[in-house]
Amino acid sequence: MSDDPHRRWSELRRRMTHAEHQLRLASAPRPSATQPRHPAASPVRAEITLFSRGDQRYALSSRRVLRIIRLERLLRIPTAPPSLLGATFDQGELLPVFDLHLFWRRPSVGVRDLPWAVILGQGDLRLALACEDVDADTRTPEPEPHHLQPVSRDQERTFVLGRLYNETLWLDADAILEDPAFDLHDTTAASARLMNETPDG
Repeated sequence: MSDDPHRRWSELRRRMTHAEHQLRLASAPRPSATQPRHPAASPVRAEITLFSRGDQRYALSSRRVLRIIRLERLLRIPTAPPSLLGATFDQGELLPVFDLHLFWRRPSVGVRDLPWAVILGQGDLRLALACEDVDADTRTPEPEPHHLQPVSRDQERTFVLGRLYNETLWLDADAILEDPAFDLHDTTAASARLMNETPDG
């Protein structure tokens, strides 16, 4: 550990915060189906992260989940594709905020009805997925590929690996981060990509 008192104190606070968070997760009761879900403290320390948007449930590996935040301020982006709700600031960084529901052309809702955002990140890539509720699952491990069920044709996307628990869509967080459709800086390419992926009929 560094001899710098300021660095020592910062490191001690970081460790205390981490230990406190781990204790909260260990002692928290597992939510039942009838109990409202509340986001876990940030950063997420779990195997998988589940979140919902409308009647659709999503899940992905928590390895790419940096944190869960309140979606309190959203900046609109002119000419953005429908799935790009706008951008928000997190820790001084401007992040694109997407609504997965709109990738399937499902009905939109007001931004105020999407109070949470799951922030994904890897390297220099960062983005946020808006949702209505979120649950960090500390007990369920990531599913093996052979445990996933196939999705219907209209649900097929490069970032959807299959169905989990019959109805939950298991997402590939790495594919989301690398997909041009999620690139804030290239809305033209994203719009073309979304149009090409619109299901027939």
